[in-house]
Amino acid sequence: MLGKSIPIYLCLHKRHEGFTLLEMMVAISVLAILVTLAIPSFSEAILSSKLKSYSSYMVSSIYLARGEALKRNTTINLCVSGDGLKCTAGNWENGWIVLSRDQVIHRQQALGKGYKVIELSDQTDLRFQSSGLLSQTATFTICRTEPTPGSHGRSVSLSITAKPFVAKTTREVCV
Repeated sequence: MLGKSIPIYLCLHKRHEGFTLLEMMVAISVLAILVTLAIPSFSEAILSSKLKSYSSYMVSSIYLARGEALKRNTTINLCVSGDGLKCTAGNWENGWIVLSRDQVIHRQQALGKGYKVIELSDQTDLRFQSSGLLSQTATFTICRTEPTPGSHGRSVSLSITAKPFVAKTTREVCV
């Protein structure tokens, strides 16, 4: 028995891998602090993205209406439409259509809940002449009303030439 030796791997203690309870609690605390700091920034990024998308919908509808007026050599309407079939009274956030006489060329669905489109002169109809020009100027402001009013939005301005200009705006209240 003197000549036999005990294998070395039996003499070494096994190391346990993983976290201790204290290390785990510190990691969770740091994660909670980082998430708390990141959520407001993430919410603002989502708001900015939605406002940009909604203003892009308006601009693409304007370009479509202008292009169709030139192509068809007739007057094309861009108007508020709650049902997507005809021009109706109402608000732009309920949706709009591009219309040639009685033919709907494009339907834009309503904006998401809590977003509003304000047209400064309360126009519900834009008429693009066969030359591609507008019969009047228009300015739309797209902003958030819920859950809390946003302090910024997007403004889409149109001159008589029907070229849209989009800019960021700051409004105290989106009414």
